[in-house]
Amino acid sequence: MNESRQGAPPKMEPGSGNYWLFSLVALLVVVLGLLARGHVMWGLVLALVCAPGVVFRWRSAPVMLLLGVMLALTIQPTRPWFWAVAESDPLADLLLSAGVLGFIIANYRFQGLVHRIVPLAPGQRGAGAAEATTSSERPSGSPRECRSDRLVSTGEIAMALLSLPIWAGVAQLAWVLLPRTWTGLGIDARSWRAIVAIWLFGIGVFVAASVLGYLGRRHASLKEAAMPLQELLWQETRREQRIINRWLAWSRQRWRRRNP
Repeated sequence: MNESRQGAPPKMEPGSGNYWLFSLVALLVVVLGLLARGHVMWGLVLALVCAPGVVFRWRSAPVMLLLGVMLALTIQPTRPWFWAVAESDPLADLLLSAGVLGFIIANYRFQGLVHRIVPLAPGQRGAGAAEATTSSERPSGSPRECRSDRLVSTGEIAMALLSLPIWAGVAQLAWVLLPRTWTGLGIDARSWRAIVAIWLFGIGVFVAASVLGYLGRRHASLKEAAMPLQELLWQETRREQRIINRWLAWSRQRWRRRNP
């Protein structure tokens, strides 16, 4: 009986199930927002790509959604539907921004409940690991564990829902405040603001990756921290080590020839 259940997918707990449903609803809002703008093909493609990503727990689903929406908004719609709204409708922009943000928040929190992506401090690995996964499922010495489903509360999901219109409104305000005429290259205002937004987003991702990488190295064990140093040592001294190893191999072969 136990052997037949080993290959079955894990049962979804209430906390992860709520975030799973949250992701699907946010994806539906994004698809409807793209359809309202006339991007019929892009909306269907995102629905067919990101919906299986949520069901099968792909970690790349938020990135695929974000890239798809960016590509869709840079291309003019070819065939608007009869309910297509104006391109500069503030309410449609607010709903689309809230949908994208909600999908990213819900999906990453869902990933934290079903995958080992949450780094734990060395003193917390023993207690937090018992709630998330059993000892037979965890690899020995792994510094990452699943977040416990018991920590997901109704207030946490409610705060995530309430924060969506606030941060979406802040994003729309920032888009309006982006410079339009700080260029003499003849670029239209919409394209120039998109370029500035991409640059700011790239800088923010670089800073966030640096901070998270530093925090990850702070929680690494001695063996894990020594691996980058060993790799750097090999890259810097690979030529000298190759020469030394060749001389050592030559001397051993010569000694064996003289002393058979």
